[in-house]
Amino acid sequence: MGTNPYIDFKNNAIQFHNIPFMNTAMTFGNAILYDDDPYFYSTAARGTHTLGDEELQHTYQAEKLGLFYLPAHAIFGIGSMITSGNYSINGWHENSYLEKYPHPGPGDSWSPKPWGPWK
Repeated sequence: MGTNPYIDFKNNAIQFHNIPFMNTAMTFGNAILYDDDPYFYSTAARGTHTLGDEELQHTYQAEKLGLFYLPAHAIFGIGSMITSGNYSINGWHENSYLEKYPHPGPGDSWSPKPWGPWK
């Protein structure tokens, strides 16, 4: 983490890798910040897609919502933490509408597609 930083262009964004003090990944419009490798698979949390795939979905959300993306993400994330009673990063993702496609639930299929009902 934080060693050998580099930049590339994938997942519909400019990607900044090995950012110090990051714990996972964060998307701002069409820029993604990663702490480590965005192409790993974690079957416990992600199933059949990578962290990069999840962040790709957030770039679509940002394109659709424009200036409302960051405020909406904050509102839905904080609301998710409150309704789930889980005040960690997992609680942020648990009930947030903006995490529905990036984090499908058990049994849901995942596919790289433009986000939400406004395709």
